Formats: sequence, C-alpha cells, structure tokens
Amino acid sequence: GLGSIGQRHLENIKKNKNIRYIKIGTVTTGKGNKNIPINLKKNLLIFNSYNEALKWKPTHLIISNPTSLHKKILTKFANNKIKIFIEKPIFDKFYDLKKININYKNIFVGYNLRFSLFFNFIKEVISKKTFGKALVSRFEVGNYLPNWHTYENYIKSYASNKKLGGGAYLTLSHEIDLAQFLFGKIDKRFILKEKVSNLKIDVDDTATILLKSKLCKVINIECNFLFSYLIRRGWIQFSKGLLEYDYFKKRIYFTNPIDRKKIIIYKKKENYNDQFKKEVNDFIFGKTNNFCKLEDALTILKINKIN
Repeated sequence: GLGSIGQRHLENIKKNKNIRYIKIGTVTTGKGNKNIPINLKKNLLIFNSYNEALKWKPTHLIISNPTSLHKKILTKFANNKIKIFIEKPIFDKFYDLKKININYKNIFVGYNLRFSLFFNFIKEVISKKTFGKALVSRFEVGNYLPNWHTYENYIKSYASNKKLGGGAYLTLSHEIDLAQFLFGKIDKRFILKEKVSNLKIDVDDTATILLKSKLCKVINIECNFLFSYLIRRGWIQFSKGLLEYDYFKKRIYFTNPIDRKKIIIYKKKENYNDQFKKEVNDFIFGKTNNFCKLEDALTILKINKIN
C-alpha cells in the first residue's frame, strides 16, 4: 500500500544512508499507480498482484494498506520466511492466529511512538523509579477528524469507515500501545465506545478505556475524533509527585506535592519523521528491541472486544 504512511516509509528507505543497494517493489494497481509521486517511482518495481510479488522472493514486507486487508496479506506472505512489518492497527478485529502457521518472531507492528525520544525518556523515568512508583495515569489523544488529513475528504478516509477498519479506538490506538510500552502487560477493566457527534461516519468517534498493569494499577485513556485541535498529552501520578507531558509542545513537567513547584524536566526538539526513520531502519537491520511485537498488537484487539 502506498498511501501517506506507505509513501513515508518508502521515502525513508530510499534516503537511508545505511543502505547502499536495495531493490524495492510495491503491489499497487489502478488509481494507486497514478498517486505515486514521480520521485518515489524511480527504480521502483510495481507488481500487479501478490502472487507476482511472491515470485520476486522479497526478504522484507511492509503492509501499509487499509486495516481490513491486513489479515489477507499476512496469511499470504507469512509462510515464506519474510520479515513482516504491519502498520497499526494490525487488524480490524481480533483473530486467533494459532490456526495460521506463522512465525511470530518475524512480525512487527508499526506503533512508532515506541521510537520517540520523548516517550523513551518517560519510560526511563518509570523504570528507574525516579519519582517513585507509578500509581495512576491518563493519556489523551485526538483531533477533529475533518481537519486530520486535509488532502482528503474525511468521509472517504479509512478512519471513518467500518469496512476499512476505522474508528477512534483502532485509529488512535497508539496510546493503548503506549500504555503497555511504558507499564508492561495490560489488562482491561472497562471500555466504552460511542458515536456521539454529527460526523458522517459509521464508526465510534470516541473511546474511553480503563486498564491496569503491575507497574500502574489505574490507566485511563481517552481517544476521540472531536478535539478542536491536535492533542497528545497526559500525566502520571507517582508516589513522589506528578509528571505531566504535552507531546506536541515537547515538554515534560514534574510537580512536587510539598512545595507544588512545577519544573520542566524535558525540553528537546524532535523531528517527527525521525521516529519513522528509526523504525524502518531497525526493521531492515534486525534491531527490534523497541518494536511492538505481534502478541502486544493482538492484546490491543482483545481489549477492543466489549463482550
């Protein structure tokens, strides 16, 4: 798939100085071919079918088309000893993959926030217990959906359509993965998904999730397509004080409950694309410590099951 995220990965691979020589192909047909920028088409092999691509015997595969098509492609390529990188969310619903003969160790999922220096700083604070034990946390993420991808009609976006695997929960599930990246294994306590706005979509536009883990007993997550502006922020209440963060301002604060002074503990600029560069570089060269593994991605889908 060569939509916006597929094009981002392709461009980052082509500009990667660690790669001296690499052959790149894509499976795309019809309108998809016309939408590929000229600079990305250079030296790009274009296949008209998955079978044609399989005969080419690729070593790595990036699945970045609509979520509802991920399972079909995974099952077709997974038994061919190919390293596979699937964009999030991995599927539109939970599937029991035990029935499919696949190598779990060769499959990685594109939750790119795991490669952000910003959130790795927070992870280090938690692991080192800099401010004591994490007690309660809250994560908020969202944007007004019509303003999200200005280059397309939001009504036709995959995020707006159930058949493409859309909805606030799945589309904005980065924060759910972030919770397990920071705190380890997560379990569901409560989930509420609703469409509460007048947006012309057939999926949930807001999701409220309550989780727990060993490192943080209460984890609140709010995802929605309704915020008036782009938001990615949150807080963690530690035993020794409050950590607050605003991802887009690139600020992390800490407040001691005794003197109640809020201080900045992190203030570094970070190019948003750098985490994608790191992600695809590690995928190609096998440095997979930060990657979301298949089991973690399936956990996010299990939590999505309301029954």
